[in-house]
Amino acid sequence: MHFILNINFTKLFLTLFFGFLFFKGSTQHCGCTDPTAKNFDVAASCNDGSCKYKKTFGRLHKVARLPHMLVECSGIIFWRHLFWMHNDSGNDPIVYGYDCQSKKISTTIELEKNNDWEEITQDSASFYIGDFGNNAGNRKDLQILKIPKKLISDSRDITIRPEILKFSYPNQVDFHPFYMNHNFDCEAFFCFKDSLYLFSKNWQDHKTRVYKLPKDTGTFSALLYDSFDVDGLITGADISPDNQKVILIGYKNFKPFIWLLFDFKSDHFFSGNKRRISFPFRFGNQTEGICFTDDEHVFISSEKSKLYRNKIFQLNTNKWTKKWLKNKLLQKTY
Repeated sequence: MHFILNINFTKLFLTLFFGFLFFKGSTQHCGCTDPTAKNFDVAASCNDGSCKYKKTFGRLHKVARLPHMLVECSGIIFWRHLFWMHNDSGNDPIVYGYDCQSKKISTTIELEKNNDWEEITQDSASFYIGDFGNNAGNRKDLQILKIPKKLISDSRDITIRPEILKFSYPNQVDFHPFYMNHNFDCEAFFCFKDSLYLFSKNWQDHKTRVYKLPKDTGTFSALLYDSFDVDGLITGADISPDNQKVILIGYKNFKPFIWLLFDFKSDHFFSGNKRRISFPFRFGNQTEGICFTDDEHVFISSEKSKLYRNKIFQLNTNKWTKKWLKNKLLQKTY
């Protein structure tokens, strides 16, 4: 009799134990997944985008002063050991290949015209130049220039006729000029998978809208995809090579800041952790372009201003994401 009871008790215990494990494994508790956040939820196995952070300050480390040809550098990417940069409106339609080690320009790509180049990005096959600067808000010739990488040399100057992608904003109906007092300017975009993602520079409400475009040539109405209150003016953007981090750079009251986005879902870049880092010691630096060189390091270009020369700065993002990544790996382990 005792033997039978012991067997039944063992069966009951095992049933309850494995049932608990199955129930635990089949449900997810979502919350803040970043241990550095004020509201970190140690039990959270999925991110609900709720993380809140204390005010965060950082330092930008100067790498080099840029040559005079890049006095108004507004876009930067890294490819084949060179930084590829360009100036904005009123300058020559040239992309410069800059060697940070020798501090010299080693090659140039000359195009036809620079209406108002504000950003450059890339995928495995092409460069894309955003000719979409729109301070007055009245441009109807917004376009993106596409340059196949197979045509680019990193050791000689070349001239290229780019492919053209023309687009418009679906929610803009008024094209009267409202100089620096509208929400249809743009200085930031990057490639992700088969699309281009544009981040608007909203002079009026200091938010950013995300527009989505195909990477094909042609004429398109951009898809209004998302928005976020960045509390400032966005001037540059990039996504890390592993597609795990997005970085936005901008300024408010002449003070630079970045938004570091990570642990997001697919291309919903504002669905995960959103951390703002301010750089008060760089007051007056006109930070314009930003790019990842690997999954941790970013480089930032700044234009010449009344207070400062044109420069390149470096920043390591790992200090703000390493604890989140460690926690994520632990979640996978268990």
